[in-house]
Amino acid sequence: MGRYDPMARPRVLVVDDDPVTRFVIREALSTEVDVLEAGDGREGLRTFFSGRPDLVLLDIVMPEMDGRQVLSRIRELADTPVIMLTVRDESSEVVRHLEEGADEYLTKPFRPQELAARVHALLRRAGRASDQVERRIEAASGQIVLDLHAQRLWVRGEEVSLAPTEFRLLTCLAREVGRPVSTAQILRQVWGPGYAGETGYVKTYVRRLRQKIEQEPESPRIVVARRGLGYMLVERVGAARPVGDV
Repeated sequence: MGRYDPMARPRVLVVDDDPVTRFVIREALSTEVDVLEAGDGREGLRTFFSGRPDLVLLDIVMPEMDGRQVLSRIRELADTPVIMLTVRDESSEVVRHLEEGADEYLTKPFRPQELAARVHALLRRAGRASDQVERRIEAASGQIVLDLHAQRLWVRGEEVSLAPTEFRLLTCLAREVGRPVSTAQILRQVWGPGYAGETGYVKTYVRRLRQKIEQEPESPRIVVARRGLGYMLVERVGAARPVGDV
């Protein structure tokens, strides 16, 4: 999928079997966004591949194919931002959706203004340029190399693909390489000011990031926790004593 261009009119795909919900979302977004719609999971996948949306709003409980199955298929081929729509807001449920590849979630019933704000914020974050920061950052004794302008990552000489939120998290840590970044700072920079209490987001995405860059994710030596201080991308491997979590 192409990168989000803030000068172009973005496309948002709404996959939900409830026509009232689709109407509410369309009314909330259609003045600034082209809204594509699908009434079930299979139709949603067809529309996703034909319409090439910049973001997906995905209901969990649907006929034909549920939202988790649709998300899994999307993540096999694309890193398009996905916001899950759910009637359940238990922390375990939220964490599971994030671990399965969702970027955010929104609990039904939601306020249209909040939905619109989250959609626009995620679109901006997904396409944000990195012109203000240095182009190349190396860390972990050269094991990690990031090209922030091209949004590319090399781990021990091999290019590794990250989802947009994973890359924003790594970039947040890389800008302060060798220094711990607090959970509050990470939430503010990666997700935005409206997510101050969502500490589970950080733990989930740190775990996902470690799975992709650490040789032993359960004994991390590149993205380490400093208890009471936050998470840190090490400058040199072995320079910081690893701690399991914040």
